[in-house]
Amino acid sequence: MVFIKSLYKAVPPGLPLIVLIPAIVDSGGIVRSLTKHLLENSAKVALIAEFNSDLLVDYRANRPEIWLENTQFKDFEASTISLYACSDAIGNNFLLLAGAEPNYRWQRFAGAVSMLASDLEVRVVAWLDTFPTPVPHTRPTAKIFSGTNKHFTDMLSDWRPKMCINSGIVHLLEERLRRDAHEVTGCMLMIPQYVSEQGYYPAGVRAGLSIISEIAGIIMSSEELIEHEEKFEQEISRRMAQNPEFAEILADLERMYDRFKEKVKLDSTDLNVFNDLPTPDELGQEVEKFLASDTEVGGKNLADLFSQEDAGDADRAGTRDEWTRSAGDAESKGSKDAGGDSSEG
Repeated sequence: MVFIKSLYKAVPPGLPLIVLIPAIVDSGGIVRSLTKHLLENSAKVALIAEFNSDLLVDYRANRPEIWLENTQFKDFEASTISLYACSDAIGNNFLLLAGAEPNYRWQRFAGAVSMLASDLEVRVVAWLDTFPTPVPHTRPTAKIFSGTNKHFTDMLSDWRPKMCINSGIVHLLEERLRRDAHEVTGCMLMIPQYVSEQGYYPAGVRAGLSIISEIAGIIMSSEELIEHEEKFEQEISRRMAQNPEFAEILADLERMYDRFKEKVKLDSTDLNVFNDLPTPDELGQEVEKFLASDTEVGGKNLADLFSQEDAGDADRAGTRDEWTRSAGDAESKGSKDAGGDSSEG
């Protein structure tokens, strides 16, 4: 199930492992954008292991891309789940597991990740998830922490609910890693519903970067994200000036959310606390019009304000370090299958 590269053996023990695998709904594109940011802003990047996508991914649900050049098809690009060795700006090394959420064999995948964490003597595992919530973008991003570190779960969580949700692979990973005695801390970010379908929400990405960096003990540049966040806020403000109806809706949402924050208890188990907040439909068509169209930007999605390159280009960041000096050797020596056979058992 796992193909190990030769550089795997060069990874020192005791590194943090960051897991960024987006669920079906990646609100604001935050998990994908954060993956791209980490890979592109790491001082060193090297691919050290790769999961067998043929065993895990439904290609009909996640259609791979392929290029047609004149009379030939080439460069088939299937969804991947990859493990990278990276380094931050001051030389702190860390591991990054990123890619498509598996469609199949979740238990085997979780077991394989746990075995990798044991084999690499991972110090802590950090993961991030997002979900859309009726909250205003003008308030700090709310967080729900889980896992084994009480500093985060007891001191930094905005809410500690008891509720049943549709699981993502990162949730199963936390359960398996905790059961196998690994240190693991995860965070779910509560993202405004009306920006959740935007391909890029910089405030959420910066919040996610701050959280992941604190859990893993790394230092990553956030200057680009700050610039994007300022640009995003300026565009929102400009559109609000042209659309007083949305300004009124946002003001009402802020008042309702502030009352909600005063009312809800940290350990509340009553999900009816959300009833006082509007549903996406109740926010009205003004929100959709406000976010989807604008006279000056030609009706573009807010995410189109930013020129985002293909995340697949991020691997180029590792061409200047010792991790990748032997990258050619990893391919020439071949890969070995560390995850057992390819059967469906």
